[in-house]
Amino acid sequence: MKQHIPCLSIIFINFGHLSNFYIVTSTSVPMNDTIRAYCGLWCSSCPAYLAYINDDDKIRQETAEKWNSPDFPVSPETLDCAGCKSDGPHFAFVSNCPVHQCAHQHGVETCAHCEDYGCDILQEWFAKAGDEHRKNLERYRASLGFQTP
Repeated sequence: MKQHIPCLSIIFINFGHLSNFYIVTSTSVPMNDTIRAYCGLWCSSCPAYLAYINDDDKIRQETAEKWNSPDFPVSPETLDCAGCKSDGPHFAFVSNCPVHQCAHQHGVETCAHCEDYGCDILQEWFAKAGDEHRKNLERYRASLGFQTP
């Protein structure tokens, strides 16, 4: 049986002009299911992931309402995500994510593992997503023994 820990996360999301902080709480995130996306986002704290693993229509609806915009239409039906590196469902924009495409093509576990760490694609993501994702990847990169540029 998996142990579960209470989870409180603050997530910064920026899709074009839509940028907000979200506080997400869950008591259903298994301790060994902390998932790191290619870009430094902690999937296990993301509302799209939490909606999927908890099969929670309330999180789906609330998150879709917060994230939806004319430029980036989001509905509860397009929200579920099992993590961008999984075979499961993906949030609607994963297929167009340049960080995901690049990391997948390079065959790296995360951008922290990449010999081109700090590339323009990643810098553009950091500019949109916020400093926390950069810090996550740099801490992880340092733990792997790489020097951060």
